[in-house]
Amino acid sequence: MARDLKCEMQGGVLVARVSGDFALDQSCNTFLEILKAMDIYKADKVLVDCLQVRGAPSTMERFSYAKFGSDELWKLLLAKNLEEVQLAYVGTDPLMDKDHFGQTVATNRGVNVKTFDNVAAAISWLGTHSKGK
Repeated sequence: MARDLKCEMQGGVLVARVSGDFALDQSCNTFLEILKAMDIYKADKVLVDCLQVRGAPSTMERFSYAKFGSDELWKLLLAKNLEEVQLAYVGTDPLMDKDHFGQTVATNRGVNVKTFDNVAAAISWLGTHSKGK
């Protein structure tokens, strides 16, 4: 996803700020780093801020990233016997697909994820959303 990743806890949410140019292999490696931070901080709410990421992933890249992320997240959850995690991605078009294809791919694999175009909406969802709401 990028060349630069900064993770920190803010009010019970792991905030991962990503910047640079989109590339599928880098995106997958970046997500693995985010998973490591989730494990270290024991975070169950994650905001992935991609507002500084440039690029326009193809449909296949969107699918591949969402599938990879879903598979890796489930590995972590099962290995650590963890409950559900909320993931909020923030970005704009063309990086984020207006039809939410990647979100749909991940949701269909059991991931509680939602995409937003602004941080405030993502934080609101992370603070109020839970399974069944």
